[in-house]
Amino acid sequence: MTTNLELEYYYRYSICLRSIGENDKANEMMAKFNQSSRNDSRAKLFDKNRNYLEEIKENSGRYEIEDAGVNF
Repeated sequence: MTTNLELEYYYRYSICLRSIGENDKANEMMAKFNQSSRNDSRAKLFDKNRNYLEEIKENSGRYEIEDAGVNF
């Protein structure tokens, strides 16, 4: 509706897009966020590791969760 948005909206929209597999559009939104917020730690982390979801997938399933039997 407008192009004059707070930077936080670009960041949040990027995260939402990535969660539904729209990685190209997510990267585009994150680039807009990064342009204006170079000092933001989230922008720095994204620049450092753009494919963080792949890393999460690789680490998934490493642990088995069991009921400890102490919580009722």
